[in-house]
Amino acid sequence: MLSPDLNQLSFHKIEGPIHSSNVMLYSKEKSVASRVGHKFLEDGTKVRYLIKTGEVIDSVEKWVKVFKEGDSE
Repeated sequence: MLSPDLNQLSFHKIEGPIHSSNVMLYSKEKSVASRVGHKFLEDGTKVRYLIKTGEVIDSVEKWVKVFKEGDSE
């Protein structure tokens, strides 16, 4: 039986994509990282929200704020 020579073994680092379920979003307002959940609002729209804080991250007001901050830079 041949045993492998430990001096000849090598490891290759291969990067790959990461699934969105393995990513946590960070809330600047609450300074906490949280997973994302989905819920329906009273008007029937489906939005994403941070599970730990309950903060809605898909509201129209938030997107307008993000675009305005991007234009000012």
